[in-house]
Amino acid sequence: MITTMLGRGAATHGLADAMQKNPMHSVAIFKTFVIGALLR
Repeated sequence: MITTMLGRGAATHGLADAMQKNPMHSVAIFKTFVIGALLR
């Protein structure tokens, strides 16, 4: 549970960082993240 929360926090920070560097790539990452969340 805690590990999952830490993982999501890291993913969120990574997503925000990627958005600033490469908006289009971050959209792909975000879609993958959302799909992964829905499949759980």
